[in-house]
Amino acid sequence: MCEYIDMLEARGEARGENRLANLIQTLLKEKKYSEIEAASGNREKRHELYKQYGI
Repeated sequence: MCEYIDMLEARGEARGENRLANLIQTLLKEKKYSEIEAASGNREKRHELYKQYGI
């Protein structure tokens, strides 16, 4: 059971990392450096940007 939970946690972590990477790549292409800085330190801003960019 613990192995299954560990696997699920790892999957969730990988998804979160990929989601953040996609957001950063998108913002870099648009040269929105201040948005990257804001998203890196603010969970609400990050989720707002995910929604805005459909990520």
